Amino acid sequence: MKVWITKYALTSGIIEANAEQSENAADCLVLNYDRNGKSTIETVLISDCCVTRTEAVTLAEQMRQKKLASLEKQLERLKKLKFE
Repeated sequence: MKVWITKYALTSGIIEANAEQSENAADCLVLNYDRNGKSTIETVLISDCCVTRTEAVTLAEQMRQKKLASLEKQLERLKKLKFE
């Protein structure tokens, strides 16, 4: 089956992969995909994958918004920091 990996969405983008259910763990998928021109086989949690591209884009956007909010909080803390 085809899945879209969102685990690396904020660093490498959404990755399209072919997946098979892991024999060792029910909550994992074994993925085979192209990464930087090399075929990569990796085991990831089902929660790090989506079954449709639309779902993956929505999840990645939520991840982006959460990261932006975190960085804005960090920026505000740094702005308030005073050295005497």
